Amino acid sequence: MKALIFLLVLTSSIRAQEDSIPRRSDFLSPNLPFHNQLSRKAFFTAPQKDSTYAFSDQFIVFESEQLKWGNTILRPNKDYSLNYLRGEVVFNFSLAEPDSIIGTYMVFSFVQPRYTGVGSFILGSQVDDSHRMINKFVNENSTDIAREMTGYGVISRGITVGSNQNTALNSGLNVQISGTISDDVTIEASLSDENTPIQPDGNTESLQEIDKVYIQVKKGNSFRSALGDIEFNYDGTEFSNVSRKLQGLQAELTTSDLSVGASYGNPKGLYQSQRLTIQDGIQGPYELLGKNGERGIIVVSGSEKMWLNGVLLRRGENNDYTINYNAGQITFTPKRQVSSEQRLLVDFQYVSELFSRTSGFSYIKKSWFDGKLRIGASYLKEADDKNTPLNIMVDRSLQDSLKHIDDKSIKQNGIFISGAQKSTRGAYRLTVASMESVFVFVGTDSIGDYNVRFSDVGIGRGDYAQGNTIGEFIFVGKGNGSFLPIVSLKLPSQEQLGDFVLEIRPFSFLKLKSEVALSDFDNNTYSQKSFAGKAYSLQMDIAKAKIKGLGEIDVQAKWRHKDSLFQEADRVNLPDNDRSWNIPPNAVGEELQREYAIYYRPLDKLTVSNFFGDLERSGS
Repeated sequence: MKALIFLLVLTSSIRAQEDSIPRRSDFLSPNLPFHNQLSRKAFFTAPQKDSTYAFSDQFIVFESEQLKWGNTILRPNKDYSLNYLRGEVVFNFSLAEPDSIIGTYMVFSFVQPRYTGVGSFILGSQVDDSHRMINKFVNENSTDIAREMTGYGVISRGITVGSNQNTALNSGLNVQISGTISDDVTIEASLSDENTPIQPDGNTESLQEIDKVYIQVKKGNSFRSALGDIEFNYDGTEFSNVSRKLQGLQAELTTSDLSVGASYGNPKGLYQSQRLTIQDGIQGPYELLGKNGERGIIVVSGSEKMWLNGVLLRRGENNDYTINYNAGQITFTPKRQVSSEQRLLVDFQYVSELFSRTSGFSYIKKSWFDGKLRIGASYLKEADDKNTPLNIMVDRSLQDSLKHIDDKSIKQNGIFISGAQKSTRGAYRLTVASMESVFVFVGTDSIGDYNVRFSDVGIGRGDYAQGNTIGEFIFVGKGNGSFLPIVSLKLPSQEQLGDFVLEIRPFSFLKLKSEVALSDFDNNTYSQKSFAGKAYSLQMDIAKAKIKGLGEIDVQAKWRHKDSLFQEADRVNLPDNDRSWNIPPNAVGEELQREYAIYYRPLDKLTVSNFFGDLERSGS
């Protein structure tokens, strides 16, 4: 059955209307008896000549206002001009801080204010070039310099009418607020009661995330906390560099010799690193896949980093590539021609729709003796909640069977389960055709016995092909299609990573640094098995050491060891590491890497350098 849906949306933004100057007859008279009147206050800090400022209300009662500068009462139409309908005032003079204009005015009780705040009364507002109302508040009891808040927003109203559904009224609110709430304390917020599953287009270098919701509070440069859609980046280490986008909370404290931070929430995606094979003459699109080869994934916007032959690429139609986040596809622009001889590596995060996942990260950095002694420690834990699968049914019998699957088997073969689920209003019926049990499409939300999810397993490896209707798959014979009624099951996993760094600078030209990291990874939390790994690095840097009469020298030496079970959270090696050491891509095993570099400068503008090292790898 076809359904007709009609959607009408009315949007009103908190902004000034471009009306002509109203006449006196346009206003409600203060003598009209059929509405109660409310008294309001206004406050304008250091107003400027010919600038437009807005009261917190529109439809001000005619000639009810009184504006004062100190003890001087301002004269209407001489010292200022007031548009009563729009609630906007233009002053004919300028004041410098801390001078202000204080006023009172009347509105009728049926008039709703543009914006309300937490202060004792609402300040006036300046109208910016886009005609959004920039509202300001102040606490009436404040005795120091006025603390200002600015905000703007959009209210939407919608009506949905359909031939197969009831009429529905929808509404939405999007508000942005920023300003100072006390000495050296600022707040910034983006609030919404809408859930907009729309990702920005990946065709520009910078992205605007229209559904980002957060509240952030700062105190100078020493403290910051955030709640909502947050992002944390931790780097400067060998093994625990981490970048995540979360929906959760975050706090950071920074002083001259101490830095402490913590983040906790639900990550928007899973980390994945993929090497793409480039075809000659084809700029794209190239498809990104999930950890278990899932296709059609949704990539978290802005999470991707892409290297071509070890060079970091830039997103945008005028740069190197564009990306369709909703389809997980990358296309190169004409400015970046690619060929099969080039090496393409992509790190990204993608949306997992199987299990709810949590991520927690904390760190501390401390220094002594003017930075000559530094320590740092960090801890990361990420885990799927095996008890809350999102789009699959994992009953007790399936859990019991999954307990006995080892992690090596999961990594090599993956886990697949049936995509069919019993339903009283299913889209498929199970019939027998050519001696095979076959699912036959009978219509969405119809009279079938099953709802079935299909997976693309490759041409010639499946039994079904896509039909002409959304959600329809047709049996085309054994091995004649690309789809099967199965679902790739990513088992719930958990990973932990702890890292400790010690840095000593005994002399101005010498730095000694050591780092130890421990990991614990469980690829299947239904089982009781997990794998613990460890890694360490030792580093020495000599910078600008003077050689008497012979110039100066830099020396760098680093030893790094990782055992075969160590699990990194994000990228540890450089993007072109495999080519530099002439090893197969994605090679695994215990690893010992030694690197040395010498830079000798006999003259200011002459440098002679040499790099050498070796890599030992064992196991698989």
